[in-house]
Amino acid sequence: MSLSVGPGNAVEVTATEVLTCLAEDDATRALALHVESVSDGPA
Repeated sequence: MSLSVGPGNAVEVTATEVLTCLAEDDATRALALHVESVSDGPA
């Protein structure tokens, strides 16, 4: 594991923003998620 993100209640950074950043990173090979809800972003 090279990165761990715990956004809490996502006041500053949303899960969508984190996922977008990781999806655009060529070094990202796998993701493991525990997300209670996603309120924005593409469907």
